[in-house]
Formats: sequence, structure tokens, C-alpha cells
Amino acid sequence: MTRVVFTSLHGGAALPTSILDLIARARNCAAAGIKVEVEVMCFAFTDARIATALLALCRDLPAVTLRIIADWSQSARNAPTVLEGMAAAGLRNLFIKFKLDAPYMRDTAGRLCYSYGASRGMLHHKTLLIRLDGVPAVMALGSYNWTARGQQAYENLIMTDDPAILGPMEAEFAALWSDHGLTGSTDRTRHIMARLKTEAGLGRDLRDPRLLSDVLGLAGAQTTRVVPPRCLEDGAVITAFSGSRPVDDDAAAGHAAMNDRRAIDLLRPAGLRRPAPLTLNTLALEAIRSVPTGARLVVAMYALSPRVPEFGALIDAARRGVQVAFILDGTIGARTAAAIASFARREGLPLSVQTTRRRMHQKYLCCPETGMVLSGTANMTEDATTRHSEHRILWRNAPVLAAAFADDFDLMSARLVPARLAA
Repeated sequence: MTRVVFTSLHGGAALPTSILDLIARARNCAAAGIKVEVEVMCFAFTDARIATALLALCRDLPAVTLRIIADWSQSARNAPTVLEGMAAAGLRNLFIKFKLDAPYMRDTAGRLCYSYGASRGMLHHKTLLIRLDGVPAVMALGSYNWTARGQQAYENLIMTDDPAILGPMEAEFAALWSDHGLTGSTDRTRHIMARLKTEAGLGRDLRDPRLLSDVLGLAGAQTTRVVPPRCLEDGAVITAFSGSRPVDDDAAAGHAAMNDRRAIDLLRPAGLRRPAPLTLNTLALEAIRSVPTGARLVVAMYALSPRVPEFGALIDAARRGVQVAFILDGTIGARTAAAIASFARREGLPLSVQTTRRRMHQKYLCCPETGMVLSGTANMTEDATTRHSEHRILWRNAPVLAAAFADDFDLMSARLVPARLAA
């Protein structure tokens, strides 16, 4: 079963409450003698109630194992995160790692300065997976970061026990956790940070791949990716990933080999199907092209770039008569909203676009008529596919789920006014 909670429909408190309910389920199972393992991936984690519940789970039930992989930004001392406090509890069944990154440039004085453009790939997943007796049982995922800001923004949280989601997610976590070239412990990340400060002070170019490899402790390490045969993915639910290694320039369709080497029988613009690698892009193109002429396609997106293939596919959908409605973040998406409005005016396309004052942090497409939903952590940007660790999930013929997403969209839309058409 898969269900979804939205801040618009259920209130911001419903999202952390749903996560706390999953943790309570894990506690009940462990108390009944079931082997419980909890795996978390988080981009931002500041919610003290969730942290307290996880610590109590580990402290009260020592047989439980909790593993957390966090974005590099949460590794620094005094970072806005609960992880440092959790680690300080010293629990032997709690393990924390961080996605390796070096998102810094040096200024004219040689000091280390944060630079988003220098990032070698953020960990953007927001998931909690519970494994019972070694088998993935249930998980939470969605756009929602475990923060106070996340409760105030337009967000979603999906709870599911679908093996088509749990299996690939479990594999992705395992690949990140076990790879020395992707994640590291707190001590290792602090050692890396000290090296980065030293090298910046010496005037070194932190973008030099040889220097970066040395600083990350990967010099001479074997980083050859295992390449199994590509297999065709075709089902009612399909999960796609992106991921980039910090010392490589090329991105993969997931860190796990089983996720990176999949294909999809992609619907082409002419109506024919041909296999293509399963990526964030191709999964979105499949979703958009599947919407029939005259149907409604709603798009709620934090960041949407006109440079990605998804944008062109959305405009093409409108050209063939799909009624495409957008809600974009009023700050990040303002320029894209103007571009969409311009297309609508110049070509007379069935496009509508609205922007929000409240932070729009969701990333989904939905066609209520066909029961199609595409959602996940990935914005429709080049960075999502070429740098960051992200995921998208496509549900086909899921009318109940699609109705929930459509209700969320309609409620948000009713609170907004259309964007002005660009001249």
C-alpha cells in the first residue's frame, strides 16, 4: 500500500508525525523479538522529536541497528543538524556516515568559502527504510526535509511497502554505505575538512581532480564500476536514480550497479517505443509523453530549468493538446514561470502557470485521468541529473494516488493567482 501526506491537505505537523509513527512501528516489532534495522538518508535533519525517537529506539532496544547517511553539509561541527548530538550519545548500534563532497572555493585571501557550484554531488534523498528480519518492510520518502522549514513549505511525504520501491532504495543505500569513495565517517570528514582548509591556505586549486582525490583519501584507490548487463524495467511502479562520484566527471543512473544498469522501453515523440537507459530524464519523458491529448497534466516543481529535456517535453505536450498547469516556487521559479507564460501567449498553448510566496518544495507531475504520478527528490534541473544523488518514482494507473496529488495541486492553485503573461 502507498499513501501520501501533504502539508496543504493535512498540515505541516502531519509529516513528522507520520515518520514518528514508523519509528513506533519499528519499536513494536523489535519489542516482539523481530530483528529491526533502520536506514536513513537525509539532506537536512534538524527535527529534535524525530532524533529523540530514534535515539530512544536504539537506547531501549540494543538489538536494533540504525544507519544514517547524511549530506556533507551536516558533517561540520555546529552545523544546523541533530546528528552531532545523536553521535554524542555514544550508542553502539547507531552509525552515521556522510556523502563525500568538497563544495568550496578559496577566496582572494586563500580562505575556504562555500560554493554550490563547486559541489561534487549532494545527497538529496530524504528516506527512512525499516527492514524486518532482513527484509525491507516499509519506508517513508518524498520532498520533505526533516526540518521546521519543511513543515512550513509545500511538501509531501510518501509511505509505502511496495517492493518495486523498497528494493531499489535498499540497494542504493547499501551502495552508498559500503563505498569508501562515496561516504565517510565523522572523523574522516573532519580530517578532509582540515586538509581542504590547509590546501586552500596554500593557494591550491581545489578543483584539481588529483588534489581532490588525495584530500578525500582516494588516491590510488580502485574506482572501476562493475557493469552488469542492462535489464529492461517495465512495471506499474518504476524507480530511477542519479548519482555522481566526487572524483569523477561523469554521472551514473544510481550508485548501485543494479540501478545504474537498467533500461526503459521509452515512448518516443513519434509514438514508437525504443529501449533507453533508465535515468531521471527518461523516466520523466516517459511520464510526460504518456499523457493523452486533451487530458490534464499538473506540475508542482521547486526548480524547473528550460535547459533540461523535460521542459521541452512539457511544452510539446501542450502543443499536442494536453492541458498543462504549473505551480512553481515564487523565488526559484520566477524566470521559468515567465518563460512558460510567454510560450502560452505567443503560441496560444493550453499552458497555465502560478507561483507561490510560500516555499514550493515539491517535485511532481500528475495526470488524474490516467492515474499517472511522477514524484521524488529531483528538481528538473541539470544538477539533479549530473551531480546530485536523487530519485524519481513513476506510478502508472494509480488512480487513488493520482487523485491525492491532484487534490494537493488544486488546493494550492486555489490559493494563488495566475502569473502575468510575458510580452
